[in-house]
Amino acid sequence: MATPSHLMLKTASDERYKNGRSPLLSREVAMDNAMPNDKVCPCVEVVEACGEWFVRVVEEDQDLTRSFEIESSALAFAEAQRMRLGLADFIRL
Repeated sequence: MATPSHLMLKTASDERYKNGRSPLLSREVAMDNAMPNDKVCPCVEVVEACGEWFVRVVEEDQDLTRSFEIESSALAFAEAQRMRLGLADFIRL
């Protein structure tokens, strides 16, 4: 049975490996409307849900979410993270 065209088996001899990708076998699914996202844009987001305040910090290799009972504490943490990351502003959802 033939493999569907949207599924491809990549090996170490593949051109991607020559560009520094892992030599391990990997199965990749190509999506029509998705672009490869090798770089994550850092951001800080603040949202209130069920009486709690959540701050989400996205960096290159991690995604951290902290919860706060008091809005001012959440905003102070978000502002500190915004400054640390060198962002112009944080996002309030």
